[in-house]
Amino acid sequence: MKDGLDLLGVSELLQTNATVMQSLFTPKTTPLTADAMFKLFHINWSPTSCSQRDSEEAVIVAWAEYLYSTEGK
Repeated sequence: MKDGLDLLGVSELLQTNATVMQSLFTPKTTPLTADAMFKLFHINWSPTSCSQRDSEEAVIVAWAEYLYSTEGK
């Protein structure tokens, strides 16, 4: 591949303008936010009348607090 890039002079352009060319070869990254983390999961809650529901809610609240407190760090 490098030989092909050398033939067209692209290799030199890549080396001399690495910062500019980086966006062509690497994906753009988006910071992972607390809201984005929440969207990755679906909570299967126990029925409201179930004794486990209170524990589940406490865990999710603690998890949310953790995510928001560490966001951007």
